[in-house]
Amino acid sequence: MRGLKEVVKLEFPGARFQVCVLHAVRDSLRIRRNKERDRIAEGLKGIYKAVSRKEARQGLMKFKKRWGRIYPELVKKWEENFNELTTFMKYPEGVRRFIYTTNQLERLMKGYFDEG
Repeated sequence: MRGLKEVVKLEFPGARFQVCVLHAVRDSLRIRRNKERDRIAEGLKGIYKAVSRKEARQGLMKFKKRWGRIYPELVKKWEENFNELTTFMKYPEGVRRFIYTTNQLERLMKGYFDEG
């Protein structure tokens, strides 16, 4: 069975995929020790708040150096999903905030289905 991404690429070959950064961050913090959450969150900002993919990659390397031995699975997730976590950086800064998270889309759909 094909996944959604593969099916979309068949129908829309030029489509770009963006993993919701907010959900990725929340997922990354959910299973961490309370005393480390703030420092991990701050390290992740070095990735998704970067102004370019190059800077984001540097942020990821810094994050890996700091947390890779303690949380290798966390770092691996961000490495494996880096391209889809930073797709929004290919767009002008003015629209990035609408692309990097699905919250606005979720809010729209919730309102649509709650009213209907």
